[in-house]
Amino acid sequence: MQRLLIGISLLSFISIFPLLSSEAGIDVQEIEYEVINETGLDDVSPDAYAKIEDFLSTKGWSQGVNKNTKTGKTFFISTGTGLISSDRDSKNFISSRQNAFDKAMLEAKKELTTFLEQEIGSTLSNERSSPSETREKERIERLTREGMALQAAKAQAESLSADAENYSESKGVLSLATAGIQAERLLNAEIDRELKNRGFDPDQPVEEQLIKKILESEKFKRAITAAAKARLVGVQAYRTFEIIPSSGRGEIGVIAIYSSRLEAVANSLFSGDSRIVPVGTPKESLKNQIPKNKTALITTFGTQVKRDETGQFAIVAYAQQGSRTKSKLSEKSAYKRAALVAKSQIRFFAGEIMAVRESLEQSENITEYADESSQTDFDESYSEHVNAVAKNLNISGIKTLFRWKTSHPLTGHVIIGVVVSWSASEMDFARETKKRLAKEPKRTKNIKNSSSADTLNDNESRGAGEAYDASGSSPDDDDF
Repeated sequence: MQRLLIGISLLSFISIFPLLSSEAGIDVQEIEYEVINETGLDDVSPDAYAKIEDFLSTKGWSQGVNKNTKTGKTFFISTGTGLISSDRDSKNFISSRQNAFDKAMLEAKKELTTFLEQEIGSTLSNERSSPSETREKERIERLTREGMALQAAKAQAESLSADAENYSESKGVLSLATAGIQAERLLNAEIDRELKNRGFDPDQPVEEQLIKKILESEKFKRAITAAAKARLVGVQAYRTFEIIPSSGRGEIGVIAIYSSRLEAVANSLFSGDSRIVPVGTPKESLKNQIPKNKTALITTFGTQVKRDETGQFAIVAYAQQGSRTKSKLSEKSAYKRAALVAKSQIRFFAGEIMAVRESLEQSENITEYADESSQTDFDESYSEHVNAVAKNLNISGIKTLFRWKTSHPLTGHVIIGVVVSWSASEMDFARETKKRLAKEPKRTKNIKNSSSADTLNDNESRGAGEAYDASGSSPDDDDF
């Protein structure tokens, strides 16, 4: 037992051994839905970026600043793609498509944010060395000693684990044996890693291995950091693409547009000032401008600015969610979730703070040995963080414009969609109504009120299993 306690202490020492080493005036919002089927191993299916570039070419546009040839006004185009993370068989596939669009919009907004201003820092270094004979000899001897010590520690760990197993069997304490085995595996993995770092094969005796003598070495390093932060206003989705290959995950691509006109609409929403919203040539009502073809609605996401029947520019937002089951309760939940997402799109359009951080680190080392062999090691790490924040804002005048339901043409998943809208005139109406309703009228005493209730006779009841469809009464249209 005493030897076992000593062994556990030694295992603790072994575990710390490694520490000893060192935005356009365009009114038609076009939609595209496409399923790409691969035809062979040699074919390369176009990805979302390829579809985006093809479309921009047909319009004569490019990413960045563009000019409207009719009005002479400039607008900015940015693009982005987002991966549909869920598999097509997943019940979360439809909601994942909405997430993919949001990721694509974040990427497009990142382009605009970094275009406005970004802070970039970078370092490069390259180190060459030719160690002397003496230094190489000392290095090899040191590595050999450390390798032998690690090998001995590994053997001791195996021995102690065996002792723990034997002791537990004799005392009938199986948990102790299990703990010993787990500790041995952990320590062996750490020791093997340290042996590899020193150039040894953990599966071979250290004394039978030769450490190569270094003649020349070169070490290259690159480090880049970039950061940007800006307030974005009036960025809308102009065209959306859905690409789903025959195998693998699909993606959503988006072309986003910013313009001074879109900004003016957003500022009217943010400030609550209906006087600054632009006015143009009247068109159909907003609802009549919603695509009647549900296939077109399938790939319509985000905000779009449209003119209504008065010529006033208004905001329309589209969002989708998946129904988790086929039940009415599940569908109702999906409608509510989609409506909330659509409303959030309007909030982002009104103004958001975008923050972007990126970093890239690369290293490439080449070592030439005395036996004329060489080894090249390459290491790379990249990170990106894009964050959009739209603080709480009181918005009046958002309403549900349209609800729809259909199935995805490829996967068959049920799609629940909601379209909401905002206009300056409805904002004013909502505010005036809220103010008026907030004033409670004075109660008048001693006025009697009678009421009656209609009841359903027994012979008017319907049997179970029959369908029922009805609508309630409505007030006269000239009463409101």
